[in-house]
Amino acid sequence: MRILMNTFGSAGDTLPFIAIGRALKARGHEVIVLANEDFRGSVESAGLRFLANGTSDQMRELTGNPDLWHPQRGLQLVLRKGVAPTMRLQFDLLRGFVVPGQTVVVSGVLALGARLLREKLGRAADVPLVTLHLAPSAFFSVHRAPKYPGLSLPSFTPKFVKAALFRMADKKVDKWIGPDLDALRKHLGLAPVRGIFRGWAHSPDELLCLWPDWFAAPQPDWPPFTSRVGFPLYDDAEYRPLGSELEAWLDDGHPPVAFSAGSANVTPRDFFAAGVRAARSLGRRALLVSTVPEVGSLAGGDVFHAFYVPFSRVLPRCAAFVTHGGIGSVAQGLAAGVPQLVTPRAYDQFDNASRVTDLGAGLMLPARQWGARRADEALGKLLTSTTIPAAARKARQEQGYGDPIGASCKVIETAHVRGA
Repeated sequence: MRILMNTFGSAGDTLPFIAIGRALKARGHEVIVLANEDFRGSVESAGLRFLANGTSDQMRELTGNPDLWHPQRGLQLVLRKGVAPTMRLQFDLLRGFVVPGQTVVVSGVLALGARLLREKLGRAADVPLVTLHLAPSAFFSVHRAPKYPGLSLPSFTPKFVKAALFRMADKKVDKWIGPDLDALRKHLGLAPVRGIFRGWAHSPDELLCLWPDWFAAPQPDWPPFTSRVGFPLYDDAEYRPLGSELEAWLDDGHPPVAFSAGSANVTPRDFFAAGVRAARSLGRRALLVSTVPEVGSLAGGDVFHAFYVPFSRVLPRCAAFVTHGGIGSVAQGLAAGVPQLVTPRAYDQFDNASRVTDLGAGLMLPARQWGARRADEALGKLLTSTTIPAAARKARQEQGYGDPIGASCKVIETAHVRGA
């Protein structure tokens, strides 16, 4: 079987596809991964065929825009400057490699070229689409409502109010991406579409959800055909070792506090500076993980800067993990059983943070409140808590059950063309 994997986003959005793709290849399938040029090395190191569906310049332009991390303007920027310009290329690349009856397409929800292809080909082509969802905030629900930037609804909010607010948000998103999408749809002979991310963007065939039920239980109004398989926890550890310098630093002292602002965040120096001050005030060492060279100016002695670390190798050796709340980082923290302080800025991060706190495995301090005093208070509370470490250890035990990557492969191998 030929598996076409179409991705969009940062490392946290792309690495799960590589993990599943490598397993599918080991099971005898041909796997082709479409990703931004920045991920060629990671894809090819895993032994998979790579096709670029975006350029490094496009990635730098997007990640270098300060609006990327704005709670509201960020999503608008991603849709208009990231998603829209790549839809046609994704569609054309996928179409060129489809073999009817012998191909399954696996795509991220923001990689819309795959959803266009599925609609254009229709049921007759027998090319099922599996939409891969990384975080539960992808689904609007009037039951356990996801937390969005500027839209965090209390549990007692009436369902009709939640539904009305979601419709308003959906119309705003349609306004941002709809004109570009409809222009391409017209070129392809397709009618305009609305409710893009409430309904259309989800595959009518299969939805593969990379989280466990204990993290986010399924809700009655989630789309049909959802399979929750667990966190895949792939971080390039086999191909990107820690290095002797970091190994020695970790061994030479008490467990540090690890700080990460996300691989796509290129303007986080203030975040790390406040974190270092907070760690030092509590007598703790600090490990700073950032692709930004300027962060290295904070390093020395009790502070170590690394451009990248495989969290699966580092977090079990840390006293706490301060993270932006990306689902990949949150999942690694839960798997390591380390207490987390989540500092969300935008996107799915607020909802992921709320689920960590629901589990009792960490605390949340929104990035807009992050500063030396509050960081000190929150980190101190995290490190002295008697309940959070126990909840974090319980999450680690839960993560030990099942085979998320193997289960993902089975969902893909048995996907069926169902809808229109």
